[in-house]
Amino acid sequence: MKQKKVFLLLNGEVPKMLPDLSDYDLVCATDGAYHFLEENKIIPDFVSGDLDSSEKIPKNIKVVHTPNQDYTDFDKILQILFDKGFFMVDVYGASGKEQDHFLGNLHTAIQWKKKLKLTFLDNHSRFFSR
Repeated sequence: MKQKKVFLLLNGEVPKMLPDLSDYDLVCATDGAYHFLEENKIIPDFVSGDLDSSEKIPKNIKVVHTPNQDYTDFDKILQILFDKGFFMVDVYGASGKEQDHFLGNLHTAIQWKKKLKLTFLDNHSRFFSR
């Protein structure tokens, strides 16, 4: 049985080239990354986050509001994906910009490595957890 694969965009450095999104069963983003999808005319299956760093998201886009400040938006969206039965996640935008966010994203990935197959992709490299 083929595992369902997710394209997830975080609010780090945006990809210079997007993958073929038809290779993914689900496209989603944290609220801070939504503007990149909008600029590229990509309609995600949903956007999630505490909504603290997003501009107005149109009503036709499904929003999963996760206001709990004890967890990052990345951690909260991974929980949503896990609960929906998605276990293979390609993560874009996890690095670049603020390095403390990148380190936090790595920490989150380590916390999830036994439950999810995460692959981080950026403009310079690709790395994954096993």
